[in-house]
Amino acid sequence: MAETPSPMQMVSFAAWRDGIPHSGRPSDRRYVTLAELLVRLGSYGLGLSWKARIFDEEPHPAFAQVLKASADTGIPTLELLAMKAPHMQAVDADFDGYAGGELVLTL
Repeated sequence: MAETPSPMQMVSFAAWRDGIPHSGRPSDRRYVTLAELLVRLGSYGLGLSWKARIFDEEPHPAFAQVLKASADTGIPTLELLAMKAPHMQAVDADFDGYAGGELVLTL
């Protein structure tokens, strides 16, 4: 007998943060960056490959680079973190994390 897949699990968090990270001074509110989310995943996220879906007809060149790099088999977490785009605000974008070809997480 086949097992029923478990229901999707979701995590919610505030998408806005106060201040600029590591600056020591308050600033305008800002979105949480992809880099912050990837780092928070810890060792779980290190084994994932990522595919980007950006819902902008003309994305910033840094995000266009991520789209191109992740198009086939995805891009490993550390390579993604080394790019410029994760440190920018990704608005209207999804980043799908795959483990061994199976989708396990969407940011």
